[in-house]
Amino acid sequence: MRQPIYADYTTAENGWTVTVTCDGQQAGDRVEGGLVAARDRADTLVATVAATAGHRPVVHLLDGDALVFTTAYLSERLGIPADAHTGSAVAPVVAAESAPGAVEPDPATAEQAPAPPTEDAGEPTG
Repeated sequence: MRQPIYADYTTAENGWTVTVTCDGQQAGDRVEGGLVAARDRADTLVATVAATAGHRPVVHLLDGDALVFTTAYLSERLGIPADAHTGSAVAPVVAAESAPGAVEPDPATAEQAPAPPTEDAGEPTG
């Protein structure tokens, strides 16, 4: 099996530094903006470095971690705030908590709504 191509992203002032490694060759660039822009630039660098290497998988790493990159990248693509250093997504919706001392209704004693009438009630219409 061929070795994958590695694209490593590190945070830089106002952007990212992208380094692509393939068969001992390296290419890098600094990209201003978000991780999506850096990922687009990595695609260009991969095409340059691996032009003669043929099709290979590309492993994207954020500070050396593929899971952190994936989480941060997808969070940015979906517009979910995330910590760029750890890649952990911040939950966009916070679940409401019940008020202290609130009592849940007992389903056994709760009133049941009457069943809706059936279409064939036996009475003539009209």
